[in-house]
Amino acid sequence: MKPIGLYLDTDHQLLYVGSNDKTAGIVMSFDVSPGVVAGGKPAPVKQKFVQTKWLSHPAGMLVHNGILYVLSQDTNTLLTFDANSGAFLRVLVAQFDDKVEQILLSPC
Repeated sequence: MKPIGLYLDTDHQLLYVGSNDKTAGIVMSFDVSPGVVAGGKPAPVKQKFVQTKWLSHPAGMLVHNGILYVLSQDTNTLLTFDANSGAFLRVLVAQFDDKVEQILLSPC
């Protein structure tokens, strides 16, 4: 695994890591709550998020209201997943004009 993007969900103590494997992009969430990562042990994988058609080079991520938003850099898309089940929901934005890097949620 070669990390491309990282996102820390402090509300749920989960670290999201975007990477590419040999066939597609993948996002994995790791439980990083204090009691789980004590003693120098690796954080356990909680969930895997995979979508082979659209997810490639997952660069930017965030979680809001139970939805994981992922920017796929190679396909220039914004994808949504159920943060609890890992299920792919939909392509929210099908084509950005340029390479996407990061995503930020800002209260208006």
